[in-house]
Amino acid sequence: MLANDDAPEGTVVWAKAQTHGKGRMNRNW
Repeated sequence: MLANDDAPEGTVVWAKAQTHGKGRMNRNW
């Protein structure tokens, strides 16, 4: 769920979700 490049409040939640999924392998941040 990428609303914007730099989400305001969903950054932490999104980051956590990505890390829990495939974010650790494909994280651009």
